[in-house]
Amino acid sequence: MRKCAAILATAVAVFGCYTASATGARKPTQGERFAITQATIAAMEAAQNRAVPSFTGAVNSITVSTVTTPTGYFTRYAVAGLYDPAIGAAAVFLGFRRGYWNVLDFGSSDVGCSFPQNYLGGGRFDILRDLHLTCH
Repeated sequence: MRKCAAILATAVAVFGCYTASATGARKPTQGERFAITQATIAAMEAAQNRAVPSFTGAVNSITVSTVTTPTGYFTRYAVAGLYDPAIGAAAVFLGFRRGYWNVLDFGSSDVGCSFPQNYLGGGRFDILRDLHLTCH
C-alpha cells in the first residue's frame, strides 16, 4: 500500500509540475520582441530568391510559449506572424538557445510539424498547441 501511495504521489507531483509550466502562451518582453523580430527578418532575407528580390514585409505578431521542456535542445519557443506583399502571410517558429533566437521553421501551413518529439524535449505537441500551430 505504501508503494502505491508513493507512486501516486510521485505521479501527481510530476504531472502537477509539468502542467503548471504549460499555463498558456504569453506576449514577449521588449527584449524578446526585438530579438525575435531581428531573427525573423534575417531568416526571411537569407531565404530570398530572385522571385522575391527583398523582404519588404513586417512582423505583426509574436507569441512566446510557456511550455518548458527540461531535456530540450532549446529552452524557449515562440511563433512570429508576418506578412509580406510578395509572399503573403506566414508563420515563423523559433527556438531560444544560448542567448539567441533561432528560426526553426517557417511557412504558411504545418509550421513546426516536421520536428521529432525528442528534438523539442518531448513536448512538441504541447509547444505547438500552446503557440496555436496545427499539424495536418
